[in-house]
Amino acid sequence: MSHVASPPPVSSILRVNPHAEEKIARVSGADLDLFEHSLTLEIRGTEDERNRAKKYVECVMAQRVGPVHIEEDDGEDLTTIMVPSEAVGFVTGSQALTHP
Repeated sequence: MSHVASPPPVSSILRVNPHAEEKIARVSGADLDLFEHSLTLEIRGTEDERNRAKKYVECVMAQRVGPVHIEEDDGEDLTTIMVPSEAVGFVTGSQALTHP
């Protein structure tokens, strides 16, 4: 399965967090290969592994352009935690973008 992404989100995954690809692969169980020249992310694995990886990639891409809203019923692999705005930097890291 391949997922084609537009240039800003793909580049932001690697620029802001160069280890994002390997982290997503580790937690999803899938193998990921990003081909920057064609802006294609190849995701290999079982159907469940691919679905988890795609969901995680979409969340990382979405958080670079604004707030990400996750519903409680979005899957059994999610835990939601309310983080006060003054503590967001501790959770996202010092270089992550935050939006009011």
